[in-house]
Amino acid sequence: ENGWRASMLTEMTGSEYRPGIDLFAKQKNGENVDIRLGTGFIKDVGGFEIRSGIHFGLTSEAPDVIFNFWISTKLPLGKGN
Repeated sequence: ENGWRASMLTEMTGSEYRPGIDLFAKQKNGENVDIRLGTGFIKDVGGFEIRSGIHFGLTSEAPDVIFNFWISTKLPLGKGN
């Protein structure tokens, strides 16, 4: 498939849970652009982050509502100073 995707996330820091707002867009195979706006939170749990959110579609190509839940981690690529 030919296409692209882009995302911009803004999150508030300074609390146990980091609330955020996300703007997401993608296009594949020359179809109409799928644009979504969402909100959610990020919580650090040891070496992992729990992320959850809800996105609302802003274009006809986008789903009306999507719920997300995922776990992420960081892998160091080299030695720090």
